[in-house]
Amino acid sequence: MKFENEEINILANCVYFYSSIGYGKTKYNNNFFERKLKITATARNYKTMAKLLELSENAS
Repeated sequence: MKFENEEINILANCVYFYSSIGYGKTKYNNNFFERKLKITATARNYKTMAKLLELSENAS
């Protein structure tokens, strides 16, 4: 499935998703991926992931 303004990249243990219209207006969402891939999933936005990486680097 493809939707305009939305991109997904599925890896072995991670799904990368980008929506230029914002997550709240997207056709894809966490429930969609859980249902299609038969997994339990969690979602984080880019800024949150960048901050978590920064914090983990500073913790060493």
